[in-house]
Amino acid sequence: MKEVCFCDKTFYILVEAEVSADPVWCGKCQANLSLDDFAVSEELKKELMNWNMDFDKHLTAHEYNGVTRPFAKRLNEKGEKLTQRLGEELSCSYTVQYRPYTLFVED
Repeated sequence: MKEVCFCDKTFYILVEAEVSADPVWCGKCQANLSLDDFAVSEELKKELMNWNMDFDKHLTAHEYNGVTRPFAKRLNEKGEKLTQRLGEELSCSYTVQYRPYTLFVED
């Protein structure tokens, strides 16, 4: 991972929705990583990026003040499922964990 983050080696990946970045991060140094650096299916990459774009669109619609509770619930449910799939596709190479969205605006 030295080419893509600040660590000599990392085997810990975080999945977290983010604006203008791929939703995968080094769990050690917190560097943003590219999905293209991982041997996972194009279908899963596309689903992760679409999930991330939905987050971006929702934040934009709410003037970057956070997300509504119902959206956060859907975001986190989908994020958990996608994280599980990512972990399965990466096999035993990485520990993959989801970091849920926890800040809310008033409904």
